[in-house]
Amino acid sequence: MRKKKIVAVALTLLMVIGMVFSFCSCFLQTAYEKYKKENLFETEFFLCRYTEEHTEVTIYGFTELGEKQEILVIPQALNGKPVTRIGGDDGFAIGPEPYLMLKNSNLKKMYINADISHLNDDNKHEILNADIIVNSKIYESDIIHQFHAENTFYVKNESSFQNSSLLKNDYLSSIHNANIRYFIDSATLYMIDNYSQYNYYVYPDAPSKEGYIFGGWYTDEDFNNKWDKSFPKSQEEELNLYAKWIEA
Repeated sequence: MRKKKIVAVALTLLMVIGMVFSFCSCFLQTAYEKYKKENLFETEFFLCRYTEEHTEVTIYGFTELGEKQEILVIPQALNGKPVTRIGGDDGFAIGPEPYLMLKNSNLKKMYINADISHLNDDNKHEILNADIIVNSKIYESDIIHQFHAENTFYVKNESSFQNSSLLKNDYLSSIHNANIRYFIDSATLYMIDNYSQYNYYVYPDAPSKEGYIFGGWYTDEDFNNKWDKSFPKSQEEELNLYAKWIEA
């Protein structure tokens, strides 16, 4: 009789545990669906989430289509919010957040146009042997350090990295000056790019200037030769482009 009571109590406990587990699972699933609806979104190539205040965006992964791309641009903003982090998770992790890095084995060229201000030094993005065009205005050394040194990095001024305490020789030998430069005036860089053996390029968004209309890109500062949208044929060839402004 005693054994039967023990068995009955054990079965009751198992049922209670099962019900609690089922309730918790349903609760978490409901909470996640609510969180997903309010905080997560996808673009054609990226998995994204908003920060808690919905003031910034994290790109925490690639979509299935994004993983197949050979050229990608990390944009300055998505849905009107600045992109400030690449990597991480979807923001709903239980326990310590596992910081995931971007993975793409097909990538040949990536533009970092966003000003990345939230960085992780522990892991590297799973991207190898790609050309990384660093257009970010801040934390350039830190951004480069998040990628493997087997990539090639093109920057505005390679000499500015020579005294970096973060980047060692294996990185320094992979950093080069970009050979395509877009200027919004004679001295202010708008964007850089670099020769691609695969002919992979992106055209910059039209710049803006208060009181003026953008009149196109020219290969000379006197605006006599309008750019025909042809790119360098080698790494040794340089291309400087200048924005023409017309008073509104």
